[in-house]
Amino acid sequence: LYQEIVFIDPSSGDTLALASPEMVKVVQVKNDEFYYATDRFVQVDTTINNIKLAIAHFFTESKEKEVGYGKRVESGSISSQAYMLPSSTSHIGQRLDLSPNDIITLYPRNTFLIIDENYGIHEMSKKQLYKVFGKDENKLKDYLSENKPSLRSREDLINLIKYMTSDK
Repeated sequence: LYQEIVFIDPSSGDTLALASPEMVKVVQVKNDEFYYATDRFVQVDTTINNIKLAIAHFFTESKEKEVGYGKRVESGSISSQAYMLPSSTSHIGQRLDLSPNDIITLYPRNTFLIIDENYGIHEMSKKQLYKVFGKDENKLKDYLSENKPSLRSREDLINLIKYMTSDK
């Protein structure tokens, strides 16, 4: 939930978290790589020609209140991805003000990021794609107009990165 790296001693169960995660570029656990991106660690999903597609996992939530007779109504909408939104450090770890009748439902979500050749980390958007692939702006523009990839689809993003890093 807090999107941090915690090391656990298997013999004692003691835990150790990084005090200053911003001083760490990458953490590698076996074959998995995690990069620190402003306020959280993101996991590298795929690497194609020095460009990494990373994924940030998080939760959104909805808050309901039981009003009696088993009926529920939305209350004080936190369904706007409040305290666990990946791009918001001000809400991470925030306590929810709950009453006994509140019902919180968590929904797993993810967002994609691109880590460029210089280890710059970019949230997935068309604007950021132009920053990453700016030297091939026309090639990117043509690909986006012809293929209309979804920036929320892993497969579409992999295909886009493959195309943009190919010699075609």
